[in-house]
Amino acid sequence: MLGLRKLPWIICLSFVSLWAASAPMARSQARVDILETDVFYTFGGQVTFWARFSADTPPEKVQVFYKSRGDANTLVGEALIYQDELQFTLDLSSRPLRAFAEVDYYFAFEFPGETVVSPLFYFYYEDNRFDWKALQNEPFQVHWYEGDVAFAQMVLDTAQAGLLKAQTYLMLPAPEKVDIFVYASGAEMQSTLRLGGIRMIAGHASPDLGVIVVSLPPGPEQRLEMERQVPHELMHILLYEHLGERANLLPVWFNEGLASFNESLPNHEYPDTLRAAIEKESLIPMKMLCQAFPIDASYNYQAYAQSDSFVRFIHNEYGSTALRALLESYGQGLDCEKGVQQALGISLDRLERRWQSKALNQNQLTKSLALIAPWVAILFVSLFAPVFLSINSLTNKSARKR
Repeated sequence: MLGLRKLPWIICLSFVSLWAASAPMARSQARVDILETDVFYTFGGQVTFWARFSADTPPEKVQVFYKSRGDANTLVGEALIYQDELQFTLDLSSRPLRAFAEVDYYFAFEFPGETVVSPLFYFYYEDNRFDWKALQNEPFQVHWYEGDVAFAQMVLDTAQAGLLKAQTYLMLPAPEKVDIFVYASGAEMQSTLRLGGIRMIAGHASPDLGVIVVSLPPGPEQRLEMERQVPHELMHILLYEHLGERANLLPVWFNEGLASFNESLPNHEYPDTLRAAIEKESLIPMKMLCQAFPIDASYNYQAYAQSDSFVRFIHNEYGSTALRALLESYGQGLDCEKGVQQALGISLDRLERRWQSKALNQNQLTKSLALIAPWVAILFVSLFAPVFLSINSLTNKSARKR
């Protein structure tokens, strides 16, 4: 062997073994059998694909093809060959694999005039820097490394409550399986997402994988964050389960608004954020939140607050049937504005004006008066200043006569 199993940094995740009795790979003149294959990795560091094989003649070259589940591109690397073994090592810092995803791989043996392709293998790429514990209550399985079983059960209960709430107002089916990975600090979660090629500042969901990643540091805010993050990310999973890839076409304000609406308790900071935006006259038009949220951190947070308030207004004004109608309209492929028109019989602009007037108490007459107030003041001064001056002059004359 190449000494791979003796390398101190290598951690064996899983292996697939096919011994000499296994069937040949393909009908060809050259015959190759995979006798054994392993994958070793350190999360975010390196991954090594290894195999032992038998072949009638030595191959000229062996290529390793690999792809994370859900990724569009298959990557290729050339393996080193030593007698009946091969290995390929990948630097994950430059080419990260998708965190918490199964990674498919196979080998292509090149001989003069032909190529023999191996069966498909896979391994599960999880964060092996931590000693994960697991607790299950279908369809959820919680993975955590800090805290007791009671803590994990609390996460499960929160997930079940979030599922029940979503099913109540959207009638969404239960997912087949959802894995919830709980980190004990935001920094540890951020490093995981970063090493997995993901850029997020809060909790994260990979809907196509059925994976939720949250950070719940110990402390007085832990339960509050749990009831916020878990139901929020769960909604993204449920929408994908219901619509498949079409969930990616949902307006962002609707997608994130539903997720915020599904949280156990409303975010107590959102009203202040909206009041500040109203005072600064910096509300973001909802049509600008159809495709994406602003990159700027303050406006990004405001976009979440607006989406939450907008969806709550739709629910309070039109009921759960309106939310379901919107979901189905967008699921049919209608764009942001046409979906509102079909589901609610009203334009997005008009719906937004109603929301501002009723939910934000932003009366149009008050806004208009506020805009013309400076001009009214100028007109008042120009009309009545001469009168005041005249009265003052007469008063002074009367005083002198006395």
